[in-house]
Amino acid sequence: MALILSMLLVIFVFGPMALFFALRWLARRWLRNRSAHPFAAKITGSGLVLYAVLTLALLGIPLTYELRPNSAFGVFLHEPGGVLIGLVVVVLVVGFVERYLRKIGRPAAITLYASNAVPSSLVLPPETSLLSLAGFVPPGFKCGVEVLNDDTTPMEFVVSMLSAHVGLSRREAIRAMLTIHEKGGALLSTTSGAAAILAAQAIASEASNSGYPLVCRAVHVD
Repeated sequence: MALILSMLLVIFVFGPMALFFALRWLARRWLRNRSAHPFAAKITGSGLVLYAVLTLALLGIPLTYELRPNSAFGVFLHEPGGVLIGLVVVVLVVGFVERYLRKIGRPAAITLYASNAVPSSLVLPPETSLLSLAGFVPPGFKCGVEVLNDDTTPMEFVVSMLSAHVGLSRREAIRAMLTIHEKGGALLSTTSGAAAILAAQAIASEASNSGYPLVCRAVHVD
């Protein structure tokens, strides 16, 4: 009985969870490196992997039932109610993982789309200099990138660019993206003028290659 319980924990709890977090890490890297891909604006790494793991776990039950009937787990599945118990355990584990992910930080950009909580948008002319406008220059700002809002570039693309090239965490990038969306633009500090130039060039290049009119340029205070 102890062996069967151990097998259940490994197959339905620890195994799927380890697989989930490993695949989620790979999916996030894939989406981050392909921010222009349609999937990047419609799905998250967590959501993609969660249901992939669920599918694998559910497939594992009939495969074990048919191919390994004499294994400890196969014997358990052939017991009355064994398959039903296995299915219930899978559903409970997936539900727990999903609630945990929501608690620790489901990507806020996706949550905002779902809740219609996205603030109103302001679009400034592309030639606007935020350094000359009141309320845009952060305290102590010396150099960084200037990002302007537009009506075309997806929010998730902006978040991925700020995370990849400006060194912001995903939460920080989401907050910056919402500021850009609401105020029409934002000034984001970098460690040096050279870092600002590299970040602005990389973001502008990826936006252009993806067909987005995102304005991002390096700026500094004289």
